[in-house]
Amino acid sequence: MENRKSEEILIRLLGTLKIPGRMEKVGKIKNVYLDVAHNEDSVEAFVNYVEENFQDRKKIFVVGFLKDKEVEKCANLFEKKLEIIFILTEPKNEERKLDSQILKNILKIKKAENPEKYSNF
Repeated sequence: MENRKSEEILIRLLGTLKIPGRMEKVGKIKNVYLDVAHNEDSVEAFVNYVEENFQDRKKIFVVGFLKDKEVEKCANLFEKKLEIIFILTEPKNEERKLDSQILKNILKIKKAENPEKYSNF
């Protein structure tokens, strides 16, 4: 009985857990979230969440990857699930960053938005 009660409390607490960088609301800006998903499992969870909770909304993703991450697998998940406008960026790590032109080709997008266009968020 005591184990069952402890388990219920733990489940309730985990439901309220907020982890920085995981579907983190950005300030007071309506419907802007930060998620640092960078591997197949985390991108799949992120894409599923967005698909389920923001079906009727325009989706703009600011995306940048390090070249040693699962970029192609993640790109396939974006492609399968969502209609997305991508803003491509490059991490501030010269040795490990994936060039935005390479990312554009991996994501198979014809035109990437200019990040300066959205600098007033």
